Amino acid sequence: MEGAEMLPFFYFCPTLMNENPASLHRIPVLEHDLPLFLRLLSAHFPYVALFDPRGKTDFPLGPFRFGLFAGTQPLTLEQVAPEADRIGLPIPFCVAYDYKNRLEKLVSENPALVETPETFAFLPDLALFREGQEWVLRGSAADLWQQRFEQVRKGRRGERIALGQALCRWQR
Repeated sequence: MEGAEMLPFFYFCPTLMNENPASLHRIPVLEHDLPLFLRLLSAHFPYVALFDPRGKTDFPLGPFRFGLFAGTQPLTLEQVAPEADRIGLPIPFCVAYDYKNRLEKLVSENPALVETPETFAFLPDLALFREGQEWVLRGSAADLWQQRFEQVRKGRRGERIALGQALCRWQR
């Protein structure tokens, strides 16, 4: 396929409403958490997706729920629904404009700025949602990342651990 620009990420999860409270990890929200979490996750995971509706409510089924996802395993679009059912977490995915236009029988003559695949999805090892004044962490890596986030927060307030040093320490 010639170059295509990507649509914003979407996520698919028919089982999100069946969350098991025992599998959730909660930490209080602090002011600068989101940029910190994005830097940490981007340094450790090859795939990271952020969904922030920012008050946009003009979607037919309402806005997307805020979510931050990180993972290591790419998926095909055909794998999204079965994997979402299996793990009970949203699956982030995106679709290229050219692909979307073909499905809708539309034509675009805009040149692509960046070469991208037609579709892309990944299996999240970690999903973060914001509920009021708490972050809710879910996924196979939630336990570990709850500890990491709290450790970096502590270091930023007290021990003044540089972000790079904290990341290196975790990799040992």
